[in-house]
Amino acid sequence: MKYIFIINISEGSEEEHSVIQDIENAFIENGRTDGYITEYITEEHSAFSLAKGYSEKYGEDCIIFACGGIGTVHEAVNALAHSDTPLGVLPLGKTGDIAAKLYGPRSGIYSAAEQLGLLEGSPKMKLRRIDLGKCCGEYFISSVSLGFDSTVRRRSERISKKLPKAAPLSDKLSFAASLMGNKKYSVYTNFLVSHTANGITRRYPLTKTLEYTLITVTNSGWCSGFCPAPNAVLNDGLLEMAVAEPCNFAEVCAAAPMYKKGVADISGKVRYYSVIKGEFTSSDGEPFPLLMDGKEIVTERADIGIEQKALKICTSIFSDQLRKDIK
Repeated sequence: MKYIFIINISEGSEEEHSVIQDIENAFIENGRTDGYITEYITEEHSAFSLAKGYSEKYGEDCIIFACGGIGTVHEAVNALAHSDTPLGVLPLGKTGDIAAKLYGPRSGIYSAAEQLGLLEGSPKMKLRRIDLGKCCGEYFISSVSLGFDSTVRRRSERISKKLPKAAPLSDKLSFAASLMGNKKYSVYTNFLVSHTANGITRRYPLTKTLEYTLITVTNSGWCSGFCPAPNAVLNDGLLEMAVAEPCNFAEVCAAAPMYKKGVADISGKVRYYSVIKGEFTSSDGEPFPLLMDGKEIVTERADIGIEQKALKICTSIFSDQLRKDIK
């Protein structure tokens, strides 16, 4: 078995990257110098071509670790979807909820490497298949969002370019910058949604123009509650959509930070839907931006759906016990 580490050196701290060196040293000490390959990249999209190439070369006889943030993981997911090559995730920087779902709350790269046996040079892990969301022809493992999130990205990047050496903005400053231009958005929705109550499941269309501040469609197997070892999207292959209705400046200041922490009830400003499939269409014919696993896409139409058991992923051998412990 080959263990291939695709490492984005532009993400994560020096301390986090030292864990990669510890993994290499562990493999060397165990006499397994031919058992691992390290590839260093500086741009997220490089992860796609590397993961695709190694998957075609070694197939199920290798495990590819995406060592980076959510963008790096996204590229590796798209390279390995519907293949027999498993994906491992070692978080550097921000990976959304993925690391937490695999290795526990607030897990970093050290915790992940330790649970997978990588720091001993003797990997111990389980492989299982999970569902993936799909939008605009690409797979997403975490979420797709429209509105407020895109504004945060665009405004913070615009301000960063004016700073010396394009210094990144802090989360608080990015948030403040986006609020300055807070606005209402509008898209036409044509979705098939699902609601279960008293043991009865009702499926019905959601076809109307939505005015919103933020819409987030999540792969609920990752983002709804704490699920350390998902083997598929929860709720029988459904996505979860949260729509934050138009808010004024004061309401967004109060609601957005709470929304990001997963608070379900924000003064009645958020509506939740269990989504089977559907599409967003520009209401005024103008393209709108969306973020898919942190990657910005500008489009006039976004199709969203689920592909079941599309990705083989590595989880800790302890993850089943973790799941029992939290029930």
